[in-house]
Amino acid sequence: MVVVEHGEGYQGGLLVFPEYKLAVNVRHGDMLLSDLGALHGNSPILGSERLRVVAYCRTRMRDCSTFAEEYDRAKRQQPVDEDEEP
Repeated sequence: MVVVEHGEGYQGGLLVFPEYKLAVNVRHGDMLLSDLGALHGNSPILGSERLRVVAYCRTRMRDCSTFAEEYDRAKRQQPVDEDEEP
């Protein structure tokens, strides 16, 4: 994740990892690498604007199903077996 801020004076926007009881204040120009599987969220942003760019890098992404299929699987909460062959 890379953060770009417009103006100054905003508050909040912390990246929160509840499992670890951790909140990270990622600021302009910072880059953060984290586990894609970790439950996370953001605290509300108050004040100025902020743009967050998130890029995912996973093994075997080319083997992913279509968005609709992945969405349906996620709704059924069927975990993917990383060792399973496609």
